[in-house]
Amino acid sequence: DSGFYKVVITLNQCSIIEDSIFVHITDTIQAPNLTANHPVCEGDTLKLTANTVYGGTGTTFTWYEPGGGTFTGNFNKITYNSAALTDVVKLGVNGCTAYDTLNVIVKPTPPAPTLTNSGPVCEGDNVSLTASNTMSGVGYVWGGPAGYNAVGQNPTISNVQLTQSGTYFATAVLNGCESTARTTT
Repeated sequence: DSGFYKVVITLNQCSIIEDSIFVHITDTIQAPNLTANHPVCEGDTLKLTANTVYGGTGTTFTWYEPGGGTFTGNFNKITYNSAALTDVVKLGVNGCTAYDTLNVIVKPTPPAPTLTNSGPVCEGDNVSLTASNTMSGVGYVWGGPAGYNAVGQNPTISNVQLTQSGTYFATAVLNGCESTARTTT
């Protein structure tokens, strides 16, 4: 409890030293609830929020990054330009502290695919588009001239027309994470 605490040192039933101190004990604080916009893809923006009932003067947040860095201030939100794997926040209110930890799910973003095609071909022939990637398990999304779109690793365009001549592009997709596009002409 808060109050004055007194100490008395006695020797042979005589008080020889006496002192007191006032101790102020503050209530324990409620730990923040750390939330994030996860899961995120590798390289995406990660937004973390420390939800708490505290705020204002005397409230500080210390954010601990997985690599060892820290940020301290009275801000309960922080944004990383590339996703981290784990984050910890320490909430300080009037000298008392409480912690919360959040394991952030970061999904791998596949590398851009390597693309080829079977052209040049004559009008009416078939064109084969081919994609490959160093990461296994990826899917492919294709686009191109005349509104062309397809899903799959090696689509074929049957009975190709002159209006379908041009540059085709594809991205690699894995668990909702999409690579940058590559092209083939």
